[in-house]
Amino acid sequence: MTDFSPPSQPRPGPDTAGISTHAKPVDALGVLRGRMLVQVNPRRVGSHVEHVYTSRSGLVLSGKKTSEKVAELRKGGYSGVLLADPARYLTGAAQEDEPFLPPDNQTSTFSVLEDELATQLARGADAVMSPTGYIDAEDSGSLKAAAKTIIEFNDPRMIFTVPISVAWLQDSEVPQVIAVLKLVPGIKAIMLGGQMDPLKAKKSVANLCRVLSEVPNTALMRTDIAAFGALAHGAIFSSFGMGSSQRHIVPPFEITNSSKFGGKTPSVLYPDLMGFFLGETIARRFAAHADAPSCSCATCGGKPLDRFTDKSSEKEAIAHNISVMMGWAAELEAAAVRTDPRYWWRDRCATAIDRHLEINTRIKQPKAFEVSAQLDQWSGIPAAAGSPLGAEEI
Repeated sequence: MTDFSPPSQPRPGPDTAGISTHAKPVDALGVLRGRMLVQVNPRRVGSHVEHVYTSRSGLVLSGKKTSEKVAELRKGGYSGVLLADPARYLTGAAQEDEPFLPPDNQTSTFSVLEDELATQLARGADAVMSPTGYIDAEDSGSLKAAAKTIIEFNDPRMIFTVPISVAWLQDSEVPQVIAVLKLVPGIKAIMLGGQMDPLKAKKSVANLCRVLSEVPNTALMRTDIAAFGALAHGAIFSSFGMGSSQRHIVPPFEITNSSKFGGKTPSVLYPDLMGFFLGETIARRFAAHADAPSCSCATCGGKPLDRFTDKSSEKEAIAHNISVMMGWAAELEAAAVRTDPRYWWRDRCATAIDRHLEINTRIKQPKAFEVSAQLDQWSGIPAAAGSPLGAEEI
């Protein structure tokens, strides 16, 4: 059993006077390997927890008071994989002299990391997520400073959270990301910043796959269907955000751009199309057709997908969304045993694109459901993306 008591023993390392550690280590790699976690705001976790398959998934609580909610879940008997993401990248940027952001007026970077280590583990997290500030495009100084501090901190229980602008996935910038992250032992968890869907940017998916294939033990978090693509392309684990705000990072110095298609009905994952659509949108598109799509997930059991038409159906929509994800996770796990999972994912995405055309043609609405730029990119990714690069010294 993992020991979640507060640290009490001094640990060696450079500039670590007064730093302490658990008597028993946490095997973060072993606990998290291969999992597709569900990332959710702590306030809404009650609607999600019962639908998560603890055998191949788990929970990431992201936002304020995450550690307190982790402790509450543990006290209530939740035994699945559980992470607490402080998400301080939402409120501040990393600086070269202070890449990790404290919850109060602390100033020492090592103290910030040590406090997170003690707090998150004591309250029941299976590993610790670093409170890294947001790293904007071309801010190589902050990226290197954060990596260097994590290396010196030298604790395998600490996940190096890497909240970066999607601009770091441009051809000109991605070699530096790879070079820096390859020097960091343990788990690196990339989260992408940008308005709406960051992975709509040209070549962002291909370069993300390049990072995952060349940097060992790298995860992709706070994302959408890319959680599955990342696992297929070698991510150590991934997390799927429940709610649009949990699927990307809006840079702390920008105002959030909201979708013009917002409404009062739940966001529903349409399995055949591998995308989220408002329940009212699905119902409206099929209003003139008797053969509305049905869903065979564990929650729906063959019920029509156009039934999520008001706020009262939100809990069932959440259950449906998670059930679909858990089914995909099982398929991905099976594909990894039978064949190369990258082929499975590419083919699934290509099939979803074909289904867009078929469905739009059938309901005689050419633009009823449009293929996302990200889905289009995933369908064209070769099974092997990227080539090894040498790491430069930080």
